[in-house]
Formats: sequence, C-alpha cells, structure tokens
Amino acid sequence: MRARKLNAIRAFIPAAIFLFVLASRGAAQVPASDHVFLLMLENHSYEQVVGNTNAPYLNSLMKTYGLATNYDANSHYSIPNYFWLTTGASVTNLDTTQAVFDVDNVTRYLLPAGKTWKAYEESIPSAGYTGPTVEPYEKNHDPFAYLSDVVNSTTNNNIVPYTQLATDIANNQLPNYALITPDSSHDGHNTNLAAVDAWLSANLPSLLATPVFQPGGNGILIITFDESLDSDCRPLATCPALPENSGGGRVATVVIGPTVTPGFQSSTFYQHPSVLKTMLLALGISGAPGTAQNAPPMADFFGPAVPPPPPLCAGNGVNQTITICAPTASQNTTSPVEVTAAATDSAPLKYMQIYLDGAKVYQIANNQLDTSVTMANGTHRVTVQAQETTGATFKATVNIAVGPGSGPAPCTLNPQNQTVTICSPANGATVSSPVEVIAGTTDAVLVKYMQIYLDGVKVYETMSSSLDAQVAMTTGTHRVTVQASDGVTFKSSILLRVQ
Repeated sequence: MRARKLNAIRAFIPAAIFLFVLASRGAAQVPASDHVFLLMLENHSYEQVVGNTNAPYLNSLMKTYGLATNYDANSHYSIPNYFWLTTGASVTNLDTTQAVFDVDNVTRYLLPAGKTWKAYEESIPSAGYTGPTVEPYEKNHDPFAYLSDVVNSTTNNNIVPYTQLATDIANNQLPNYALITPDSSHDGHNTNLAAVDAWLSANLPSLLATPVFQPGGNGILIITFDESLDSDCRPLATCPALPENSGGGRVATVVIGPTVTPGFQSSTFYQHPSVLKTMLLALGISGAPGTAQNAPPMADFFGPAVPPPPPLCAGNGVNQTITICAPTASQNTTSPVEVTAAATDSAPLKYMQIYLDGAKVYQIANNQLDTSVTMANGTHRVTVQAQETTGATFKATVNIAVGPGSGPAPCTLNPQNQTVTICSPANGATVSSPVEVIAGTTDAVLVKYMQIYLDGVKVYETMSSSLDAQVAMTTGTHRVTVQASDGVTFKSSILLRVQ
C-alpha cells in the first residue's frame, strides 16, 4: 500500500504489441493443467531479486524451473497490478478504496467452465471477509474482495485464510485456480527479501510435494511481484508522476511445475495480463477478461508440443469391438505372453480386462492395453473384454498354445517396502525404439496402479503391481520414471539413450 495519492493515469500499452508478440511465437503450447496457482510478492525489482544471496530458496526455484527475464509490471501502485492479474485492466489506482467494482474478471470464466477457485489470504480476519485492511492483512492485495461477483454472492466464502491451504492439501481438495497472498510481514512489502525467502522456503515445499507438482502431474505455480521500485517504471524510460499505468518496472517472475522446461529462461516481453491468459489457457478456457484476451501466453516455458507416440495396437474402426493384435489366434509361444489389444467404441470406456481361461488376470482404465501375462504350458483361451461407463460390455477371444522356452529373465524386486524396481532397461543403457520397460513393486498393501513417465509425460498406466510394456521413444537421451501408488506415491527413475 502506498501513501501517495496522485491522479496521473497513463494509457494502456496497446494490445497490438501483445498481438505482435503472439504472432511471432513458435510451436510451444500452454499444457493442460488441473491446478494453477499464482503467488504474489511485493515491491522488489528484478535486479534486487535475481542472484541475491539473501534469497537462496527463490533463486533455486528459478534455476530448477523457469525464469522470465523480460517481465514488467503494469502499474504503480499495488492495487492496479492485482487487478491486471485478475481482470486484465487497472480498474483503480487508489489503494485505500472500499468501492465494489462490476468489471469482467477471472471468476466469470472459471465458474461457467465448472472450475473451482480460492484466494488464500494470510492473516485475513475470517473466511469471506471483504472489509478494510486489518494489518498485516492488506485488502488492496486481495482483488477478489472488490469484485461485485464475489462480494455480493456466497462465492465470497472462496476467500479463505491461508491456513486453509494446508487442509486442502491434506484432503486432496486443491482448487483449479488459486491466488496465494502472504501478508505484509512476509510478502516483501514491509520486510526485506530474506524474510520473504524464509516464508517461501517454509511454506512452498508442502505444495510442491503434492502429486500435481511431481513427475506426471500438471500443476503450474507462477510467482511474481506486483511492482518494482517506485523509481523503476519499465518499460518506460523514465517515470511519470505516480500512480500510473504505463509501467510498473521489471520484476522477477518464476514459472514452476513438472511440465516446465527445467532451467528455462525466457527473454520474451511479458506483463501481468500474460499470467492471467496463461492460467486460463492451462485450465482449457480460451477466453479471458480485458487485455488478457490478446496477451501473449507464456507458452515458451513449456517447450514445443510433443505428439503422442503411435499406438502399438490400432482398433478396427467398428463400434464396440476389440482388436487383439498379440498374440494371434492359434499362435505357439512361450510364457510370459505379451497381450496387446485396442477397443473401438463411440462411448467412454470404464476399463479393459484380460481373462485367462475365464479368470480375470489384468485390468486397465484405458482403451488400449499392452502387458505380459504369465501362463503355464498348454492350450489357453485369452479373452480381452471392455466395459463402457454405461455398463455395456464387448470382447474378443483367441486360443493359443504355450510351450517350454527360456523367456525373459525374471524381475528380482527390491525387498524394501514401497519401492519400484526397474528390471529393464538398465540405467545408462543404449537401446533402440520401442523400448521394453519391465518393472515391479514391493508393497505391504494393494498397489492401485503403476505408471510409466517418459521425460515427465505419462505414457502408460496399468492397474497392477508389475508391468511389461513397449514404449516408443525418439532418438536421444531420455529419463524413464516408473511410479506406483497405494494411496502414497513411490517411484524409480533411470536414464537411457535411444539410438
């Protein structure tokens, strides 16, 4: 909050600048996310933050994830910047206002799309509070407390004390969209950067440890500062009389998540509306309020879109049919037997199952399967069955003969509880595509599923405690992670080179 109350207001940066930047972008896309978070800090310039030894934790996040090196706030003072991030407009420059504003805003895009939202406000007097500042809670750092959509409805209960975040993490009830606002004792407004960093290092690890921020998750957290120093009005060359809406100075902005290119630094020019645009796009919402509609999304942090690998088994195109690609009918083979199949259906599928001589041996929540089934020597009937969410089932069957043979070496598991053992390929191996991944789990309770992640992207899942799957990979070095869950997630990773 600022003490000065001047009336000079500058024109917005033309939307044409944003359109030009958007048109010049490459093939990168903002990936889909189920949970996007914005954490707001206060009143520090880019140069004060980046490389500052008094902020080791925040700088470690910059190195691990992504940093915007050419990001300027929109305004001086505080309140318009919070509005730029939630409405795409400045709305007001008066930090002490108690007005309620009927303006287009992010909640008008979230709610029709069926998305949940919360504002986690540290030191707020109570949930749903929309009254004036009560230090160290500052109302002008809580834009939702001014929006008519929120103030005049029960959605004001989405404004909650920051302590609610720990409860939501524990109950697996994180909202789709969230604003996190430390109070003025921790956000850099009334304190130094060391205190900010101490708060971040004490509070962020619990959020980043949730599954949505682990490999295979799709969470996105953006940390930015509302404005730089009063003497910094970049992108303007000099500062006009304050308050103003032509430039709030360069600020450090960090983009965090498992889909962010590690160590990436973006030199693209961004301002606050790009954060709003990026968060909505990640939630699958194409529209955005105000200037955010035409703001360039921060897609370069996520790298180019990677097309999914081709299916190992393609369906025949006929509705409600199963195609068994392997084994083939009357095939003579050895154990274990790789079973590859695909379902074709116009309705959503609940699962696919494998039955060996009438007994269910495998199930997966997918329209394709590729797994190995242990079979005794002799003749067997292999049936692959699928069930729609409506309850309708359809299936296909092949008869095969299993004879003696060496087969692949067994997978010897680590005896320690809650561990994943990757038996093949070996760590550091050089292989060719497709790569057979064989892994198993050791767990005292039932494993709900196992998953394979290729460079952080999930490519396979099975509702089993072991897996044997073929994974298509491009030439180069890859990280393969096999993850399992019994309610608690545990995993193992290897590096390999595909030639």
